[in-house]
Amino acid sequence: MYYSQHNAAAQQHPTYHAPLLKTAVIIQCMHEMEIPMSEHELLAPERHKEPTKQVFVRLVEYCLGINKEELSQPQFSGLQDLAYPELYEDAFFEASLLRESTRLMTICGEPDFGLHDFVTPSSKRLQKHLSAVINLAKYRLESLESYLELNEKREGVLNELNELKIEQDQLRNKLEDAKEVAMQDNGAVQDVYSEISEVGFFCTISQENVKTHYT
Repeated sequence: MYYSQHNAAAQQHPTYHAPLLKTAVIIQCMHEMEIPMSEHELLAPERHKEPTKQVFVRLVEYCLGINKEELSQPQFSGLQDLAYPELYEDAFFEASLLRESTRLMTICGEPDFGLHDFVTPSSKRLQKHLSAVINLAKYRLESLESYLELNEKREGVLNELNELKIEQDQLRNKLEDAKEVAMQDNGAVQDVYSEISEVGFFCTISQENVKTHYT
């Protein structure tokens, strides 16, 4: 069962918590998202703080589209006023990562994510957070697949309508041609009738002349 967002309010304040996934499932899903993670890192994150942090770096990029370089960019314009701005680069990165990770987890329905999850991570909370992210990622993937399927059907219907329109235009052109031919044929028939009438007229005159001169 995957987390579903019905409206904007639900996206900002979700009430559904994703089911806790098994260790093997979490590791498999991480690898499917091309995020390296070992079982030992998942079960003992307090011993692997930096790899754990890197997992969230990749998750922020995967789910929010914010890469590591963008996380390193300061969010204020006063950086150049500092005496040694390069000394603060790591601090900018850490602050940005925490901010975006917290935003991601809030979207996933886990708003209690905080600095302590980087400083003193625990296996229980890490599994809970990763389960929530995986749940959201799968939901988005299924939504995308459904959208692509519906869009493909829509394109098929539009193509059929376009073909029908072309066929309709062709039939309309044939009808116009047939009408024109019919009008031409009707004109020819009228000419024949006129000729017949003229011949009949002259025949009548000739008959009258014969009667007049020979009777």
